[in-house]
Amino acid sequence: MIWANTKYIGCGATYYEDSFKLPYQILLVCNYRPAGNIVGVQPYEKFEGTRCSSGVQSTVYPSLCAQDAKQAAGNYTVYCETFSSQSFRLHPAAILLFILLLTPL
Repeated sequence: MIWANTKYIGCGATYYEDSFKLPYQILLVCNYRPAGNIVGVQPYEKFEGTRCSSGVQSTVYPSLCAQDAKQAAGNYTVYCETFSSQSFRLHPAAILLFILLLTPL
C-alpha cells in the first residue's frame, strides 16, 4: 500500500510454471520506501480546519494535505528502468515462500 510519504516504489515480476494450479503463473512483488501500512495510522492527512500539520495543502486534491510544495502541485519525478529476464532471476525458493505466505490456510 502506498502512503502519502511514500517516495520510492520498485516492482519486479517473474513468469513461472506451476504444475499444481494453472500451467503458468506471474508473480509480482513491490517494495515501497518509506514503508506504510501501520496499524492505527492513516495513510494520508486530510485537510480539516484551517491548516495542515505540514503547513501545505494539496492544490491537486484540496481536501488532502501535502508533504511539500512539489507534492502539493503534483510534480513527481519518475524513474523507470527495465531489466531483462537474463539479468534478473528470482530464486525458486523465494517464489515458493511467497506462494506459501499468500496461500490461505
